[in-house]
Amino acid sequence: MMLRLKIMLLTIFIGFAWSPVGTSGETMKSDNPARIKVATFNLRCPLDGGDLSWDKRAPRQAQIIRENHFDLFGTQEPYVYQLNSLQKLLPGFRYVGQGRDDGKEAGEFSAIFYKTDRFELLQHETFVLSLTPQIFGSKSWDAACTRICTWGKFRDRRTRKEFLFANTHLDHVSDLARVESAKMIISRLSRLDAKIPIILVGDFNQNPDSHVYRTITGFLPDSRSLAETPHQGPNYSFMAFGATPVTAKLNREWQIDFIFVSSGVRVLTHQTLDNRVDGHYASDHDPVTAELILP
Repeated sequence: MMLRLKIMLLTIFIGFAWSPVGTSGETMKSDNPARIKVATFNLRCPLDGGDLSWDKRAPRQAQIIRENHFDLFGTQEPYVYQLNSLQKLLPGFRYVGQGRDDGKEAGEFSAIFYKTDRFELLQHETFVLSLTPQIFGSKSWDAACTRICTWGKFRDRRTRKEFLFANTHLDHVSDLARVESAKMIISRLSRLDAKIPIILVGDFNQNPDSHVYRTITGFLPDSRSLAETPHQGPNYSFMAFGATPVTAKLNREWQIDFIFVSSGVRVLTHQTLDNRVDGHYASDHDPVTAELILP
């Protein structure tokens, strides 16, 4: 009896001694309930006919999202019917956002999808990136078109932690508009709740050598720079359905989709995914993902 008890105690001791421990001191497991898989995915606005039509691309996007286990992700460029059809292909997800043209359903969205069994949406807003952020359809700073930002305040049902998740798509023409929009986003998010972490994702239409990137990372670090494991996948995120001349310049110049996070957020992995399914493109952007643990 005593020998059996000693063996049991020794087994327990060895189990504790060899438990893998993360850098913050908690025991790390592959199924750690605190992990959140976030992403940014430019879905590409509708295209007419052929293999790149929305009816063909939507199932591919849904497959990428399911197979890579996204929990929460921001989308750029979709119209309301694209969002509704994608939501039907993703049972368990719901989206939040407003159309940029009228604050309802007109124009492109910067919508946020989230798993309803994992997250509770506490509050949300969409504002225009202009000198009149409450007027949908407005634009400033020589922007080519109206741009918006959507944010949501969420509570993780597993951990009860609250956080802000924001998603945007900056102007593709005016550098001034990109920088001023970034300043506006940072200013508004920082005033919402200083006590909870912020995750900002989107298509920023500029690379890591740009003024807008430096403006944002002065407040929110790039999750890639914080990752505890090396970045996986290509160093670019825009690949234009493989068209030339873009493919001849696939480097940091075309890394334009980012995930920024508050200091203190642990970034376990960072990856740019191939957006092709069985050789067929889902979008002209590759989705960027990160696995996070909130502080």
